[in-house]
Order: sequence, then structure tokens, then C-alpha cells
Amino acid sequence: MRIALSIQLTKSQLASGISGAECIFIPDVRFTTWEPFADDRQLPWGLKVYRSLGQACAARRSQLRYRRHGLAPEVGELVRVWLPDRTTPRYGYFTEQIDGETCEAMYDDGTISFDSMPQHFWDTIDRLKKLGYSDLDQHLENLMFDTRRLRWVAIDFGAYSNEPPKQKGVGPGA
Repeated sequence: MRIALSIQLTKSQLASGISGAECIFIPDVRFTTWEPFADDRQLPWGLKVYRSLGQACAARRSQLRYRRHGLAPEVGELVRVWLPDRTTPRYGYFTEQIDGETCEAMYDDGTISFDSMPQHFWDTIDRLKKLGYSDLDQHLENLMFDTRRLRWVAIDFGAYSNEPPKQKGVGPGA
């Protein structure tokens, strides 16, 4: 996998980051206007930063796989990331920044009730699980409603969120 460029993050960019179990998401790292319906608006892209090149490559590959099914944000290039006051690089990739709220946040503030969720919400969860996205039962913060495209998408693609899809009729006892 080719590293497209090196990026030096500032302390303020790092402070605006959102830390997860596997990565840090840094919002508003770059902006694009390439989408036909953008109407010259600047669309934000963030940066997912991982500890190792292997983790970043695996997460990016996973996000690309879900993106092909319309279940993830757009994916950008792989980059080397230098954090302030660090002597060793981290690695990450650009990702389209979703304008919306996580399922967990909407539930916590009373915006949604799972009993009244539309069928496309449950269809999205089923499709993600069939593709190997394994932690939606415990981590609904990994599912966001994209208010720009009016659909649900997964937003975390590290090893904790993914397992190989289970194949029926394979292995002992099948």
C-alpha cells in the first residue's frame, strides 16, 4: 500500500480529535467540492489516525469494502501522520466526514425510539452484520444517520468492529 503524503498535525487539530478504542478521528482536515450536489459548499473530510501502518491499512480496506455496498463514508488516501511532540509517526487515511448524529446519541437524547425505527434502519444493521460488521449490538455509536444523503452508515472500521463473515456449512459439525 502506497503512502500518499505525510501530514504534521497541530496541537489544536489533535485537541479537536475524538478518541476511540483503536483510532483518533481528526475532523475538518481538508475540504472538497467534488460532489455534484454540493452546490459549491465545502464538504469536510476527516482523518482516522491509527498506531500502526498495518492497522490503518486494514481499517481502510474494511471501510472500502463497506463503501462498495453503500454502508460507509467515502474513503481517501493513506497518509503518514506526525503528531505534536512525538518522534515516531502514526498512520491513517482520509475519510468523508458525515454530517449527522450517531444512533446512540439520538437514542440518549430521546430523538429516536428503537420500537419506532423505520425498516431501512433495521435493513442497514442486517446488511452490515451479514458483511461481518460485528459490534452493532454493543456499540451503536458506530452507526450514524447521514443527514446529507439521508441514510444510515457505519463509521468505525478497525479490528474491533469487524470479523470475517460467517459462512454456512463450512467447518466441523456443519
